Amino acid sequence: MKKVLVIVMVLPLLFNSSCKKEKATILSAMVEILLVNQQSQNLLNSSIVLHENNIDIYFVKDGQPILFNQSNLSASKGFLIKPLDGLSDIGLKVYPYTGTPETNNTEYPITLIKLGDFGTDTIKCEILNGENSKVISKVWYNGILKYDQDLKQGPRRFTVVK
Repeated sequence: MKKVLVIVMVLPLLFNSSCKKEKATILSAMVEILLVNQQSQNLLNSSIVLHENNIDIYFVKDGQPILFNQSNLSASKGFLIKPLDGLSDIGLKVYPYTGTPETNNTEYPITLIKLGDFGTDTIKCEILNGENSKVISKVWYNGILKYDQDLKQGPRRFTVVK
């Protein structure tokens, strides 16, 4: 009876230790953009100029732009129009493409933003992939470096003049 009791107690421990445990991925991947015109007026303050219905996000995968639309997410189109963190200004909070989950090295994925009648702009990010993390370390907007975490610039935020 003691042998059966020991086996019953030890067996679950052996099974539990042999199970592969999944680690959660920590994702730091939001870019805040303040969109203004030549007169420094916010283009998102009025729904007449830019609004959720005339902005689209495309992830470039294998050279092909793919429209982002995930209705189950709070940022279903890949962005939110909200006050920027710590500011009263309304801005575009973009969740750019962070590459494939299998990659464990540095990537440079591309996201396209169609801004109504203003055309399409490009966001290119340097993504640092760790064992269980993805962090945006640099952001280029239309080929111009706008954010570099090595310079300790604060939040990933910048202004674009249209």
